[in-house]
Amino acid sequence: MTLPEARDRYVQMEVDRRFVLPLEGLRRALKGLGVETAFSAANLKFELAAAAVAGGVLTGEPLIGAALGAAFAVVGLRRAANQQRQALLAASPAAHLLSVERGLEPPSLLRRLTGGRRRA
Repeated sequence: MTLPEARDRYVQMEVDRRFVLPLEGLRRALKGLGVETAFSAANLKFELAAAAVAGGVLTGEPLIGAALGAAFAVVGLRRAANQQRQALLAASPAAHLLSVERGLEPPSLLRRLTGGRRRA
């Protein structure tokens, strides 16, 4: 093995150790949050029943109460998932790598057509 080959191999190993592996770990953790969110959504059916009953009692209309209960439950689920994601990103040193990687990706066709505006 020549010195340039050894140097290239060492650099690749360091890139993998410092960047690739932590980034893959963060991606797996973020995908795991999706699974947790799915389990939370499965548990949501019990909250929906309670919210529908409470909404029906408050509004006097069971259908409107059920719709209100479902809306509040879904908003709560979305908020909890966002909080979990933000906590995971805040705790991970690889989160900066993920944001840099996203910044390097070419813009999607939809983003180019909408003028680059992103939802907040």
